[in-house]
Amino acid sequence: MARTAARSSGGHLDRVLSRRYARALFGFATRRQVVDQVADDLRSVARLLEVEHRLKAFLLSPSVAAESVIELIRNVLGPHIAPVTSNFLQLLHRKGRFDHFEEIADCFIEEVEVSRGILKAVVTTATPIEPSFEVKLRAALERVTGKSIRLEGKVDSRVLGGVVVVLGDQLIDGSVRREIERLREKLSTATVI
Repeated sequence: MARTAARSSGGHLDRVLSRRYARALFGFATRRQVVDQVADDLRSVARLLEVEHRLKAFLLSPSVAAESVIELIRNVLGPHIAPVTSNFLQLLHRKGRFDHFEEIADCFIEEVEVSRGILKAVVTTATPIEPSFEVKLRAALERVTGKSIRLEGKVDSRVLGGVVVVLGDQLIDGSVRREIERLREKLSTATVI
């Protein structure tokens, strides 16, 4: 019997769905006292799917029989991951949600970090961050939030200069591009004599 793969349309609803699955898994893993093992498993599976494109295609293919995918999860991944993780991956497949796996894994890691007082900050700059700046930025964010910060760096040439930080659900835009946009807005509303 072939399964139909759910296609991710992107956006807010996908994030809500992913967070819901992650929270449910986090609650279950917490009760079973296997949170760290499940987090490690999810990271490992995510890394595996990044490099093994054929495996990912197999798991997401609507033309592959559901039983074949479940068998692969049990027999190939199963011996290397916790039973909770294996069962969760099988559930994702059965529900047609495996296309959300990476985002669910990210949300799960965020749940773990939040439970431990760690906040993720995504830092986007035009060029890679210098290690000394990273240390100063982390210290400043930790002072402001009162939490430990895990920085995730991204490079985007559209930033032009400065830094854009997404801290939880809050955007802190200290980029040159944003300053130019603010200046443009001021100039467009200014009266000329």
